[in-house]
Amino acid sequence: MSNDLDDLIKEIDELIRVGKLRRENPYALDLIAVLYPFRGGLPRRQVINELWKRRGKKGLNTPKAFEQTVQSAFQQYAGEYAAFQKRGARDTDNLFFAPKGLGAGWWSVRQDRADAWLAARKKEIQQV
Repeated sequence: MSNDLDDLIKEIDELIRVGKLRRENPYALDLIAVLYPFRGGLPRRQVINELWKRRGKKGLNTPKAFEQTVQSAFQQYAGEYAAFQKRGARDTDNLFFAPKGLGAGWWSVRQDRADAWLAARKKEIQQV
């Protein structure tokens, strides 16, 4: 991960900690942070385990249905899935994809879109 991306994620994480992003779903940010270093993606199970650890370290909510929550968040930001299309999301929110095909159990992030998405979230947060 580039230093700029690391710094941007740390800044957004800090804003989450101080409460400026409580009304937004931070799972997309966590998914980006876990997947970004791996161009070819990671197994779904590994992503979920890493998110569990990451959120626990930050003291963030880990609901009983954590696996389903993470799966839903991934699909909300992955254009191949009906959940993305159903919510009428913009193409700029199409952050994730299944590099080995739907149902194969591998997840990845579109790094260029993640960079732009993070920059846009930072700008929105600073205006709050």
